[in-house]
Amino acid sequence: MPKGWKGERPSAILTLDMIDPIRPDGPLHDRLEQEVVAPLFAKLPLPEDDSVPEIVLRHRLRRAQSRVTDALVSRGSATVPIDLLREIEKLVRNWAAESFIDASKAIEDFEIRCAQEHDLVVARESGDAERILTALESELRRKTVEQFGSLELRGIQTSHRVWQKLDEAYVPLHLETLADERQLALLLLARERFPVSTILARYTRILIVGTPGSGKSTLVAYLASRTATGQLSEELGWREQPIPFVLTVRALEGHTLTDRSLAQHLKCDIELVTRALERQNAFLLVDGLDEAPEETRTKLIESLHRFGRRYPRLRIVTTSRPAGGPGEIESRLVGFKPFRLADLTGQEVDDFIDKWCLAAEQSISKDHTEARKEAYYAASDLKRRLAESYSVQRIAVNPLLVAILCVVHRFLGRTIPEHRVTLYEKCTDALLYEWDRAKFADGAAVGFLDARSKRRLLMGIARKVHNEHLAEVPEREVIEHFRNVLPDLGRPSTDAKRIVEEVRDRSGLLVEKRPGFFSFSHLTFQEYLCALDYVQTKSFTDLVNKYQDPWWQEVIVLAAGVPGTDSGLIPRKLLARRRISAVLLAAQCAETEIDMPREVREKVETSLRKFIPPNNFQSARLLQDLGIAAAPLLTKALTELADESTRTWTLYALDRIDYDPAIAAIAQCARDKRDSEISFHFPERKDNTQAKLTIGGFAAYILAGKASRSDTARNSFKRAAAELDQCDLEVLRDVFPPNSEVRTVINNALRVARRAKSAKRAQSTA
Repeated sequence: MPKGWKGERPSAILTLDMIDPIRPDGPLHDRLEQEVVAPLFAKLPLPEDDSVPEIVLRHRLRRAQSRVTDALVSRGSATVPIDLLREIEKLVRNWAAESFIDASKAIEDFEIRCAQEHDLVVARESGDAERILTALESELRRKTVEQFGSLELRGIQTSHRVWQKLDEAYVPLHLETLADERQLALLLLARERFPVSTILARYTRILIVGTPGSGKSTLVAYLASRTATGQLSEELGWREQPIPFVLTVRALEGHTLTDRSLAQHLKCDIELVTRALERQNAFLLVDGLDEAPEETRTKLIESLHRFGRRYPRLRIVTTSRPAGGPGEIESRLVGFKPFRLADLTGQEVDDFIDKWCLAAEQSISKDHTEARKEAYYAASDLKRRLAESYSVQRIAVNPLLVAILCVVHRFLGRTIPEHRVTLYEKCTDALLYEWDRAKFADGAAVGFLDARSKRRLLMGIARKVHNEHLAEVPEREVIEHFRNVLPDLGRPSTDAKRIVEEVRDRSGLLVEKRPGFFSFSHLTFQEYLCALDYVQTKSFTDLVNKYQDPWWQEVIVLAAGVPGTDSGLIPRKLLARRRISAVLLAAQCAETEIDMPREVREKVETSLRKFIPPNNFQSARLLQDLGIAAAPLLTKALTELADESTRTWTLYALDRIDYDPAIAAIAQCARDKRDSEISFHFPERKDNTQAKLTIGGFAAYILAGKASRSDTARNSFKRAAAELDQCDLEVLRDVFPPNSEVRTVINNALRVARRAKSAKRAQSTA
């Protein structure tokens, strides 16, 4: 062992010749072939395969032996660790059962892995601690790219898993600044969107808050893989080339963050982690802080603060859903600059659809010209349907939901449902459908189950995982659950193990996270299936009792809209709690439960009126996050309000809600010349300029933001801009991109306003 080395000891060494150790003389290839590979193959009888002539089998055997030898030579060492030896023995026996076919995926993977291990193996044998650490760093970077550098596309109706390089599939996400609740008088422009790179260049500690499916984990994967390759450092002009350390909270064991726990999570050497941290050459990415149970989350946050103080120059990005009360997660992460992931713009949605459809077509067609042609037609059709359907537009706001639309559009022959719960149902239908049954062996157990039955199999697993806040579930528990449910579906319990093996890589919902352990491919699917199980078992009281826990709120809202839930039952139970969080949740149920009884809807509206109109930032944000359920009451309140404060915050609440009937009320406010209570500033300006808007200027700003999706808003904005004061126009001019239609309208209105002001000045002088 090198002097001062604190890393793990090398694995025990074993060769098949246990009596005589490997001699130090002789070429590496000959030694490995004669003393390791040849004895192993000599134990195997020639495969019995009547469909293949014996001479062909012998030729295959010779090639197989040569491939194993060459793979070991590429490792660069004559020693064979005991675990590797056992792996080779198993590999060769399985390969023999396949008559040593040349196209064996297992041997191909083994060859690649051996070549990738070369530098580390040689470094370990050199005894040079620095060389070992350099090799360990290269290995960790390679594994990071391997783990995070590709994006799986599910639901493309193929019999194999489809992966696309993240650099090719990724649609750049943008961040919006969250207002600091301790300085509510200062509000950053609500629609001010910053590229992630801009924020990373400016801050070293960042919290990114995003709703389910907003792209938090994909963003972490993108940053990790680009950091590993050095592309991010080059883009941002960082002097160092940091090593990305990705901490996935959902899979974290324990709640204390130390050098050792981080190394264990990354499955790398602690010496590498410590060196990178001490040399300020690490980039820590903490994904899914909200996915830790509340008691663990508190301790993890405290530990993260201690870790940050120990390494004050360490760059840290952490992601989370909104957790706890409004602004709670931001307030607990002291020292982190909070942002939230912005909704996708119309152009970004179109880009996402284009990339998804192209990847889908290329996965099933070797003719790239034909694939591009089909992708163009599919993407054009989906984008047309989006443009024609307001309710579907409201769904297409984040990467996951747009991906679901793509899956369902493809699977259902280019149609898409407009109801959210129905959309999830059709998506799970698509992901559970056996896309190419011919690929299954005759009599496959899974072939006897339709999508509804497969959902039944997964519902109980989803409920267990969600109840216990698990990151994954052991295969044995999945099999046991299937055994219990299959008889109810008319199938023998003995099919359970076969089904798990058959759908392991096919369902797209329950996926093997690591050997022997399964998890759901996205939390949204887990929540939907969990909601189905609560409805199936009529456990409504138990579910509603969890209403104060953010972990359960989406499940409650989805359950309200699932067929089989008693009409209006869940919102009634929520309203009986008489708390603001329960009322807001009942209002969200009004969106998923499309056939909610009128009297229940009226009770929801009556309860909501206690909180409308909003009179401060916090209440406005609550209603803004509530969305379409609050829009009618906010719109009505806006037309009746005279007070500057409540009118300002009501406008703010309506800003992010796509509700066409509100546009007329907002346009009416555009004539209000009174000052709003909001100060705006522009973080991209070096002088940190602040400016005031009138209520009318703020209303015009909101109309401009809605103009890309609504002709009514576009026309209303043009009329409002023509009536704005010069000061408002000068503030708004700097908000929107230079080449945008909105900027053109503002510039035109500004020229008219300046001419009018000059004429008035000239007249007064005369």
